[in-house]
Amino acid sequence: MQVTIDQLEPEVVAALRRRAQAAGRSLEQELREILLNAARDAPADEPGREKVEAEKAEAWVERLRAVRRELWGDRVLPDSTELIRQMRDERTAWLAGGYRD
Repeated sequence: MQVTIDQLEPEVVAALRRRAQAAGRSLEQELREILLNAARDAPADEPGREKVEAEKAEAWVERLRAVRRELWGDRVLPDSTELIRQMRDERTAWLAGGYRD
């Protein structure tokens, strides 16, 4: 989608260019970043807010999935419930014994 803003004051454009340069981005990239942050910070009752939040959440989940695939591939990890119970019971017994070895 393309958005055009006419008749911006030259000082505003110059300030935005300086901001973009300081961030190491092009003016277009900086404007996208500003608009994206504004959309994220919009009150929840504004139209489109839920869509932005849902897209942000979906992107985060996909990044987690990518990291998991990178670390473990398609391998299914075993259920650790029983191991955690055993460790908890051993710790409880040890603590009940007065910290003795």
